[in-house]
Amino acid sequence: MTPASTKENLKREIGVRSLALAIVNITAGSGIFVLPAIIAEGLGATAILAYFVCGLLIFLIGLCFAELGSKTTISGGVYTYIEEAFGPYAGFLANNIYWLGGSAISDAAIANALADTLKYFFPSLSIDIFRMIFLFLVFGILTVLNIRSVKNGIRFVEFATLGKLIPMIILIIVSAQFVVPGNLAWEITPTVSNIGAASLLLFFAFLGLDGPLSNGGEMKNPKRTVPLGIFLGIGIVMILYLSIQLITQGVLGADITAHKDAPLAAVANISLGKAGAIVIIAAAALSMLGALGGELLSIPRILFAGARDGLMPKPLAKVHPIYRTPHIAIIVYASIGFLFAISGGFKQLATIASAALLIIYLGVVLASIKLRKKKNTTTENTFRVPGGVILPLLASAGILWLLSNLTKPELIGIAIFIAVFSLIYLVVKLVKKKTIVLPIIAISLGGSLHAQQPLDKSQLEVQQTIVKTFEALSNGDSVGLKTYCASDVTFFEYGAIWNIDTLINKATAKQAPDFKRIDKFDFINTTIRDNTAWVSYYLESDIIKNGSHGTIRWQETVILVKDKNRWKIKVLHSTNITRK
Repeated sequence: MTPASTKENLKREIGVRSLALAIVNITAGSGIFVLPAIIAEGLGATAILAYFVCGLLIFLIGLCFAELGSKTTISGGVYTYIEEAFGPYAGFLANNIYWLGGSAISDAAIANALADTLKYFFPSLSIDIFRMIFLFLVFGILTVLNIRSVKNGIRFVEFATLGKLIPMIILIIVSAQFVVPGNLAWEITPTVSNIGAASLLLFFAFLGLDGPLSNGGEMKNPKRTVPLGIFLGIGIVMILYLSIQLITQGVLGADITAHKDAPLAAVANISLGKAGAIVIIAAAALSMLGALGGELLSIPRILFAGARDGLMPKPLAKVHPIYRTPHIAIIVYASIGFLFAISGGFKQLATIASAALLIIYLGVVLASIKLRKKKNTTTENTFRVPGGVILPLLASAGILWLLSNLTKPELIGIAIFIAVFSLIYLVVKLVKKKTIVLPIIAISLGGSLHAQQPLDKSQLEVQQTIVKTFEALSNGDSVGLKTYCASDVTFFEYGAIWNIDTLINKATAKQAPDFKRIDKFDFINTTIRDNTAWVSYYLESDIIKNGSHGTIRWQETVILVKDKNRWKIKVLHSTNITRK
């Protein structure tokens, strides 16, 4: 019924230092090269207050991520947390807000920041047509790089990471002696309004915390590692960011707003000379290209997986015949990023990206509260946010406060975005119901000896649960298996007894590059009594692997139980009939 596999176990190897460095690496990125001057534009020397606001909020959000992450040993991150807490509709919205609002628009903002930074040497990038050509080349080259090889994409990201932090640290140390104390005097009175607007934009520089904290099942002693790792990681980022802001403000003073495109390069020009400015611009460009390369390496796989699972257009699931990469998904994602990049500037796009991720983070924070009630068990390997629901509620309040600083057009745009994807979800659900259920009914009523009566809604839900389980097995979807199977599920397969861990190990094992499996169900009988269902059917699977094609036919019997309004497989017995 499933292909052979090797056993896979998660090792708890992530300690405090590893978690802290991962947070620093993924958080301290391209935004900080351009944000100091933009933030200072409305706040002056009081801009450092916005950093404390963002630092405190991201710490609270990180604690909620950590609680959820330490309770699971499976991947999935924000999508998994939100879907488990609030259902598939919320998960669908979260997934699309994440990749489109938080990733594609974020990439567009970074690409614009790259163009603004390079204007220091290439003033022609201020002209729309040249800027458009430049952005096309950036997205085009990175697209080709990632299509031709996954290794190329990974090596480029690693190379960019190495050149990111060292120049910033050198700049801080050398430029400290050029700071004019008078430039740090507070001449603008901070208000809730101007701090809120600046913090919403500045939050763009703090995005990415969710990545390292999604590996909860691989952390040593999460009760200690999680809070200390978050505190240390965010602490390092805060020291770095505050130092950059103070140095930039202290050296440039009132002239800081005249260098909104490349404030750190202007500081380097004063403290290190022309050569220093060139190094900082090169580091900024490298950091931004690395961020874009990393996104083009990872996010198209979300589109690929969505198409593979039937949630997105099928062409996105195509794999290049030579390079074995999801080339269509990469091209589509890069094209969307390019279109966003030429439609707006850095500040506008960064604000929208921050808002999109804040909505996702709000979902995660609320999920931590709801799932705590559903899963009220705590072990020595899990982390729990102290203070009950107080800290998650404070994080929620902080997120809502930042979102309240969006302009009316931005709020309307987000509302339209959610409405459009809600409609798409409804259409996809209706289409999938027709494409999956109608063939089942057709087979059942097709005049065979085991013809069933027309199925009611509950019977269709039971049969779809079985279909979805096999889709998860074929697609290596461990989250789907845990969704459609009971935690104590038992499979009787080839004389062996499998549990949920066996299924996940077999499903997630490495497959041949050309592996493909198509399942056809011929349901014999579906009986439901209260919260238990009995189903029998024939299953025929066409399997392509290593260039060969085979067909296997089974007769199977399944017992399902209804758990919190969702059918789950409890027992499955499989008998092999034919193998070709």
